[in-house]
Amino acid sequence: MKELYLGKIVNTHGLKGEVRILSDFEKKDRIFQLGKRLYIGPSRQEVTITSYRHHKMYDMVTLEGYTDINQVLPWKGQAVYCKREELGLNQDEFLTSDLIGMRIQDQLGKCGKVVGVRVIHENNRLLEVLVDQKKEYIPLQKEFIRNIDFERQKIEIESQKGLW
Repeated sequence: MKELYLGKIVNTHGLKGEVRILSDFEKKDRIFQLGKRLYIGPSRQEVTITSYRHHKMYDMVTLEGYTDINQVLPWKGQAVYCKREELGLNQDEFLTSDLIGMRIQDQLGKCGKVVGVRVIHENNRLLEVLVDQKKEYIPLQKEFIRNIDFERQKIEIESQKGLW
């Protein structure tokens, strides 16, 4: 079972045990739901979501059995995780973090390796690619990505003038 980093508890909200999570996780709509389990801190304490709402740039969550600020205050600054199975991904779905480490190549033969993913906005991500010891950025959009082959660990892109 693979654990995925969702974000960090940055504070509490109110007196009734609601926590404020700062997260840029791309599939949060699938995990921040009633009854889903989260794992908090280095000990991975298992908790169940009883309510969720989005407020400004935060994900506000209350957890089963935690109804007082004093119960959740020790979690301030702790990382929050989920299990990959909880996402319910279809076979054709993936997380951008799955692309890290893959080879990337255009139709002209120029190639590199994906070393990271930059989040510009919720729906705008860039692949950070190492090409000849230099970092290049490629938009993770269907206009640029021709094929992603997970078996061969290879991404084929459509090279365009000025892309890299």
